[in-house]
Amino acid sequence: MLLLHSTHTWLPLTEQWIYHQVKHIRGVKQMVACDKKSDAFEELVETFYNPTSQATIYNRMRNKLGLPDAFRNEIAQAHEDLIILSHYGVQGFYDLRLKKQKHITRFYGYDLSRTVKADRRWKARYDKLFEEGDAFIVEGPSMKNILSDLGCAEQKIDICFLGTNVQEITFKKREETNTLNVLIACATAERKGIIYALRAIEKAINKYQIPIHIQWVGGRNSEYPEYIKYESLLHDFIASTNLQQDITRHGFLKPDQLQAVAQQCHLAIHPSVWATDGDCEGGYPVVLLDLMASGLPVISTTHCDIPEVVTDENGYLCPEKNVDALVAALLDAYQNKTYIEKSVLSRKTVEEKFDWNILGPKLSEIILR
Repeated sequence: MLLLHSTHTWLPLTEQWIYHQVKHIRGVKQMVACDKKSDAFEELVETFYNPTSQATIYNRMRNKLGLPDAFRNEIAQAHEDLIILSHYGVQGFYDLRLKKQKHITRFYGYDLSRTVKADRRWKARYDKLFEEGDAFIVEGPSMKNILSDLGCAEQKIDICFLGTNVQEITFKKREETNTLNVLIACATAERKGIIYALRAIEKAINKYQIPIHIQWVGGRNSEYPEYIKYESLLHDFIASTNLQQDITRHGFLKPDQLQAVAQQCHLAIHPSVWATDGDCEGGYPVVLLDLMASGLPVISTTHCDIPEVVTDENGYLCPEKNVDALVAALLDAYQNKTYIEKSVLSRKTVEEKFDWNILGPKLSEIILR
């Protein structure tokens, strides 16, 4: 039996969760077929790179004619006992026409409501995918409900968390401090709620005289128009409030570099929201697991499956788009030093629930049953 991972991208900073699934699946030979590939990843299994992509005129014509993608079709035809694991719902639809024993699609976030809202043709395409696909994997119960509401039969949906390699991340219990170093680590996208984080921090500094410094890791990683618009919104807010003096920008960092910055911080803030274009986390941002494993408590929101990760015990859980609630969390952390004990509980949560050594066998079981 062969498991073929079919994905559009295979990039280290945006698709590391796919890499870790490949790394921890057991009991089946694996291969990867991708359209965009980066040499930054160690090739754990045989990997095939597509010289074309779904965006080419050639492949658009094949789709209109109801023909499978030629690149993946060649791989599929060469193997009789083939399980296809399509990463993202869009790729799942494109892979429907391939020859296989079983077809599983894993959804991640933007491929849920944003895809359907942006192009209504995807509603019919997803209906076809849900009818013909054998199984679907999501990150948590909220994500399962979203997929069910889109029309997928609940009995076809399995929940398997995305995780992290806990033992590779150094834990550091946070200690009392005079200046609260707060980490923002994410792409510049509306669903990340960065504007609410900045508004809350600005209010905590100027109204409540809390000394806060922001370590900001990430940036805009797409030419998607809404991302560009959101980046301008953040820039204007920072300029109008003179918050720039309280921010150190790092851009995108490799995981070990992110950990080095995280070790300097006492809290992370990641107040995810539903975006106006329907974009959402789907489940939860995987970066939260890496930060919490290092002992960094997180201020976040009740968005999608984030409450599966962040709780009031190990962090600070706030309603979406509620600046006052975020300010209250910052005040509690600074005045009562609650981030110290929550630091220990953050690590414990990831160890017990989101370690790939625990999740790998479960994912393997779902795929092979």
